[in-house]
This record gives sequence, structure tokens and C-alpha cells, in this order.
Amino acid sequence: MDHLASEAKRLTLHLNSLSRELSAEAVLLTCGANLVAHTSHLNHVEAESLARVISESWEASVRVANALGHKNVRFEQSLHEGEDYLIYSLAATSDVVLSVALRADRPLGMIRYNTKRTVEAIQPFLLPR
Repeated sequence: MDHLASEAKRLTLHLNSLSRELSAEAVLLTCGANLVAHTSHLNHVEAESLARVISESWEASVRVANALGHKNVRFEQSLHEGEDYLIYSLAATSDVVLSVALRADRPLGMIRYNTKRTVEAIQPFLLPR
């Protein structure tokens, strides 16, 4: 986690770019339940709270898979859609997740493409040096 904190400024630049491309309400990079970097209209406490909820949801998906008899499942992406908003999350590494919260009227293909492109751009910064 320490190496991620040292890269927070570089990571935030990429998150800002993704946020602008998608007109996102929030873009968060988490490691487990820890907020690594974010860009949003939320203050830091609210962003940390959202990061914990996203982490809990990610872990709940793993527990559901285990309950269905699928052990050692690693999810690559998660989508939660509501009437007005959605949260799309994509695994960047085994423990780092990039999540985007935005209005539900955005095309899902565009969200997936831009988020994947951002994950590819930030992956070098996610590995310990």
C-alpha cells in the first residue's frame, strides 16, 4: 500500500482524465477497503465511505460465488445499475479496483472501454518498485 500512496499524484492525473471523458460523479482507486486516489465532487471522508461500500460489494460477490460452489473466484468487473446512477468497477490488480460512479445514461460500452484504457495506463504505477 505504501508504494501506491507514493504514486497517488500520478494516479490522480489518470483518474481526472477518466472523470472528464465520462463526466463521472466520482472515480475511485481502492486497494481492499482503502482509498488510494480519487477525483470527485465528494470530500475525502465521503470518498472513503464510498470506497468501503464498493469494497464490501466486491467482497460480497466473491462470497456469493463461494456459496454457489465456485471457490477461488476472482471477478474482473462489477456493475451496479440504478434508475439514475451506476457504479462500474474493474480490477486493476488482484487487490486494486478502479470504480466509476456516473449517470446511468452513459453508454456501457464507452464506460468499459475508457475504464479499461485507464487501468492499462495506471498498471505500471500499481506495482512495487
